[in-house]
Amino acid sequence: MNSYHFLSRYICCLTLLFSTSAFSLGINDSKYIELGGSLDPSVFNNVSSVLEQNANAEQLRSVGLVIGSGYCSGTWLGSDDSHSYILTAAHCLSGSDSTEYSGQYVTFKQQDGTIIAAGISTNYFRTFTGCSDDIAVAKIPKVSDPLDANGDVIKQPFVDNNLNTDLLLNPAILTGFGIFGSRSLGQLAYIGKRHGEGHIRNYYQDCLINQAIEDTDSWAFASPGDSGSAIWQQRNEHPVAVGISSWWYGWQYGYSGHTPIALHIDWLKEIVPILKTVDDIEDEPPIDEAVWLLTHEVPVETDPLEQDLRGSVYYVKGDNVVSGPTRFIWRYPRKVTKFSVVLTQKENNTEHEVWLRGQRKTHCAGDVLITVHGVTLRQT
Repeated sequence: MNSYHFLSRYICCLTLLFSTSAFSLGINDSKYIELGGSLDPSVFNNVSSVLEQNANAEQLRSVGLVIGSGYCSGTWLGSDDSHSYILTAAHCLSGSDSTEYSGQYVTFKQQDGTIIAAGISTNYFRTFTGCSDDIAVAKIPKVSDPLDANGDVIKQPFVDNNLNTDLLLNPAILTGFGIFGSRSLGQLAYIGKRHGEGHIRNYYQDCLINQAIEDTDSWAFASPGDSGSAIWQQRNEHPVAVGISSWWYGWQYGYSGHTPIALHIDWLKEIVPILKTVDDIEDEPPIDEAVWLLTHEVPVETDPLEQDLRGSVYYVKGDNVVSGPTRFIWRYPRKVTKFSVVLTQKENNTEHEVWLRGQRKTHCAGDVLITVHGVTLRQT
């Protein structure tokens, strides 16, 4: 099938019009099977929860649910003292045949139901005609700020301000509140915001075209309800919103179309005075390196079961703080043995399992030290 042939046929917008919660997203069959699903329609395996795990990662917390003309997705661009600015698709809001419209009641909420903005919105458009300009900003009365896991206001997301088609034709992250389904089985589930990996394959008539391909790392595509959700790529080691989900072409083909944000950047800067673009990344204050604290001081127990054996040390599981190895004998002399230890991040008191590489060192006096990444553990 020609890459562009489908554009001449009927294309479905992604607005979800029925009055239930909205969900996301479409994936190819090979990924569905990999996650534990079955293509046998009589055997229903809801694997959608796996895709929820990364959907609320810090860099995606700005993506929320837009309730206006149906259910759509949107991205919080920032707030001033009285209003929040929400980036979404033009066909998700009333008044898209004009450049500005006021009078629609619009709500924007996070995955957990927290309402960020609600009230009579002022909607701004680019005279919507199709995918190339299916972009809008809703200026909605502010209710609260979106918060991160520590209770702090999340950082404003960056948007693309340089229309570089070579960069755009790359892998992308998709997340939104559209229907979840697979290419063969169609619609499958109705719960939760989800995350997927796509790839922009073509730039056609000022529209970014994403396609999910079987047995590849590009397995996700936008589905009904994902309209208005941002797609993300890396720029200067930061996630950047580069497109707005506009349409899909049914479950079978795995295509979705996205409006390039950089194409409308001058207009967007006029509408959102607090906008953050790629140019603002270098002005971000440096991030302090995490301070790690070793939470236990109990030494590793390495009891030499055969004391007269030269060249080997045995590991005995006891009341110590590390995990592994599963075999008794240590690798010696040139290889390493892996251990894990729990470290606590001082700033937020969160625990992390860290794997260490240990190697036995033998000294003439018979004392054995095991040095692991700067942490010295003495034989007992």
